[in-house]
Amino acid sequence: MALNGRLNIYDDSNVAFGVRPVVTLRPNVKALGKDLDGTWQIEIDERILKVPTPNLSIYDGTEQSISLNNFNSELMELSGITKATETGDYIATVSLKYPDKHTWIDGTTDSIDITWKLVKDTIYVTLYTDGTLGFSNNTDTIEGKMVSKSYGDIAKSYYTEETYKTERPWYADVDSITTVDFVNEIFPTYSTAYWFSNCKNLKTINNINNINTSSVVAMNHMFDYCEALSYVDVSTFDTRNVTNMQSMFGVCQSLTSLDLSTFDTRNVTNMTFMFTQCSKLKNIYVGPNWTTENADTTEMFVGCGTSSVTKK
Repeated sequence: MALNGRLNIYDDSNVAFGVRPVVTLRPNVKALGKDLDGTWQIEIDERILKVPTPNLSIYDGTEQSISLNNFNSELMELSGITKATETGDYIATVSLKYPDKHTWIDGTTDSIDITWKLVKDTIYVTLYTDGTLGFSNNTDTIEGKMVSKSYGDIAKSYYTEETYKTERPWYADVDSITTVDFVNEIFPTYSTAYWFSNCKNLKTINNINNINTSSVVAMNHMFDYCEALSYVDVSTFDTRNVTNMQSMFGVCQSLTSLDLSTFDTRNVTNMTFMFTQCSKLKNIYVGPNWTTENADTTEMFVGCGTSSVTKK
């Protein structure tokens, strides 16, 4: 049984109605047992607080402040660098106002340093004559390469099944793309959907760790029909906010193995056709935050070389 879509209680089939064994689900959450109507009762220890986590702050030419999840100004204090006017990494410190009454979720009470980023959300895309599709946070081009086409800033673009053929600037040039290079760190703030869809001759992706996907919600069709792509390293993808992975790797006919062990899919609701027609894909490795509990998995593995994932 799940509480709030996240708190998974052990198999309760042998727990009698009215019995109240205390089960710890998280450091601050306990399951007390089932009522006679079958409803689980939980107890939340309000003395235990979650550590705040930073959101990306977007540079627009004016001073920006840190943005935090789970920050409670009544119970916590914020110090250090909390505002900035230049892009970069900054350190702020979060402290408990009442350490005699509250602890962090790990049981400690010490102040915690939090690194937050002020970033430009510009994403300039350029096609080079050697078949490289370059992604950069500025207009500088790759040294030693000749530009074929400049597609401009796509940061505010979101491609869908209805629009990617007409609005994705490099759609007409997909057959000439053999390499993708993420020249420096970029910060898509909503979607990477359809970015490489139908790039049938794409064989190599360089510096993929330069995509910061912490704000991405949609990754659907990101690599589908990349038929020549035999390897893709997505180990640095932050997927905690992603809800749509439909056909993310569909028809990647050259893939033989995928390591998704860092993927957090607890918020994903659409996994339909995720690995469809990946005929050579024999191994898909996943980690502790992989779940399909909340997702539609219709034909997820149809035509795939495997019909299941392997927990690492």
